[in-house]
Amino acid sequence: MTGVEPATFGTTNRRSNQLSYNHHVFASAKIYELLIFANKIRIKLYQIS
Repeated sequence: MTGVEPATFGTTNRRSNQLSYNHHVFASAKIYELLIFANKIRIKLYQIS
């Protein structure tokens, strides 16, 4: 035994879940930023008209 063991299915699965979670959090944050930006534009257009 060398002390370096291959990743088990559980470890690989948890890593995959974490990457998926991180991606969804990042995507959600970007969507939120776009909604805030769109709302600011809508408010400015309303103030102009």
